[in-house]
Amino acid sequence: MAIACIPHEELRHTRASQEWLAEGRLEGREEGEAAVTIRLLNRRCGPLPDATTAQIQALPLEQGSAWQKHCSISRAPTTSPPGLASSH
Repeated sequence: MAIACIPHEELRHTRASQEWLAEGRLEGREEGEAAVTIRLLNRRCGPLPDATTAQIQALPLEQGSAWQKHCSISRAPTTSPPGLASSH
C-alpha cells in the first residue's frame, strides 16, 4: 500500500506517522490505566457513579497511576486521593 506515492515502509518512518503512533500509544495507556483504576475502586467501594467514572477516564496518565497506587495502599475504601471530586 502506498499513500501519495510513498511506500508503506517509508511512510511508517515519517515524523507525522511517528507522532500519530506515539499519540495512539499514550491514549491506549491512559485508557488502560483508567480501566484498572475503575476496577480497583469498584472492588473497594462498590459501583461508582457515572460522574466519577467519567472523571477517572479523563485523568492524565500520571494521575491515573497515582490513583492506582492510592487504591492499593489505602485502608479506608472511601478515602479519595487528591485531584478528584468525591461524589459519594
